[in-house]
Amino acid sequence: MLTAIFIALTIIFAGLFIGFYAVDNSTIAHKDTQLKKSQDAYSDAKASSALEAAYAHWNNITIENLANVSAGYTDNATLHWIGGPLNGVYSGITSINSTWSKFFKTWSAVWFYAETPPTVIVNGNYSNVTSTNQFILTPFNNETQVQYLNVSYTLNMMYMNNS
Repeated sequence: MLTAIFIALTIIFAGLFIGFYAVDNSTIAHKDTQLKKSQDAYSDAKASSALEAAYAHWNNITIENLANVSAGYTDNATLHWIGGPLNGVYSGITSINSTWSKFFKTWSAVWFYAETPPTVIVNGNYSNVTSTNQFILTPFNNETQVQYLNVSYTLNMMYMNNS
């Protein structure tokens, strides 16, 4: 008789344990799903913010506004300009501003198009925006001449407390 009671209690406790385990796992799974949704939304917000900053940067180039272009760089930023007369690596905001000033002094009008949709990769507090852009330019010395500058553009961004 004692054995039967022990077996019955073991079955009851095993059933309760399985029930609690299932409820606990479903709660954990629900919390994990909610956490994943929050992380995805946060990542999407960061990606959206990075994409918005990239388009603002490109638009500031087209309106040839050095102050607005410069505002997107940190003091220790690096600009890698590959090809053309401005080819080089420019470190620090002063050097970068000088490069953009040369660019703006060369072209009387600048338009840009993203040839492919930009790609945004977010990793923690960093984003990387890549795009193939085409800048359509007219030089000051011959404003009827149109030139095309096809650029593989990469912007590496860091999220800061004030942005």
